[in-house]
Amino acid sequence: KLNEVCSRIEIPVIAVGGINPARAKKCIDAGAHGVAAIRDLFNTSNIKAKLSEYKIALGEL
Repeated sequence: KLNEVCSRIEIPVIAVGGINPARAKKCIDAGAHGVAAIRDLFNTSNIKAKLSEYKIALGEL
């Protein structure tokens, strides 16, 4: 459904809720302009490592 929404509206879409590295990649692939991974980032003891997981999942590393 996210890809349907992204293709039908002209404003940037930010995916929110239940985001993790794998879901972030799926959201971006579906057309989202970004993700808000608040809980996943702030419920970790090592935020640098968690950010690296996102970078790897999104192909930025």
